[in-house]
Amino acid sequence: MKKVVTIFLGLLIFGSALATLPKDSAQIIMQDANKLYESSEYVEAINLYKKIEAEFRSPILFYNIGNCYFKIGNVPEAIVYYERSLKYDPENENTLANLKQANKLITDDIRELPQTAVSQWWYNFTRNKSINFWAQLSIYLMVAAFLILILAVVRTPNFIRKFSMLLGSLLVLAGIFTFFLANTAKNNIENDNYAIIFTPKVDVMSEPKDNGSRLFVIHDGLKVDIISENNEWFEIKLANGAIGWIKKEDCKVI
Repeated sequence: MKKVVTIFLGLLIFGSALATLPKDSAQIIMQDANKLYESSEYVEAINLYKKIEAEFRSPILFYNIGNCYFKIGNVPEAIVYYERSLKYDPENENTLANLKQANKLITDDIRELPQTAVSQWWYNFTRNKSINFWAQLSIYLMVAAFLILILAVVRTPNFIRKFSMLLGSLLVLAGIFTFFLANTAKNNIENDNYAIIFTPKVDVMSEPKDNGSRLFVIHDGLKVDIISENNEWFEIKLANGAIGWIKKEDCKVI
């Protein structure tokens, strides 16, 4: 039980730490960087934001860096940082809108493979909320379950005790399920392995060799799924299911 509580609290603290910046020099640097952004000094703002990024991860920070890169016309870098921001705050409308605009500027238009309705629903359900959302909801459900179950052990009419036991048990199950979703969200952040293509034109090879057969060509700004690696090569998968090898130097991991 202690181990479960420790993991649970770890999830909540993990999410909270990523969602906010510490109230020290990082906030001062953030404010200075924001002023530079407002003055259209985007490169200088990026340099300050990067100082914070070296120590902390925050969806707001990644969003701001993405905006700076978008303003100076570096679309691949902007996409990288918008995607990083959405890892921690999947529902942020501003980030989603800006990413959509950035994706309109890339060359490749890769259509995703169709999924079953159930698969698509589960994917959206588990990824459209942050760690904080699921962890906090789990806490609220567990607290509510505890309070309601108290009614099942105090002197109350029999029908109230039975109802309290049923409702409390359901809330406990819901709390366990949302704890599972918080852990899933954490694993998505840690284990999802995507990259953005940075080289203007990349030949995707049939094997991790310079003299391999060229399968197809992709361009900068495209998001790819990294499925394995071999020395200086990544094996990638596109949204349409196409698979091949590219050099690590041609992309940046999100």
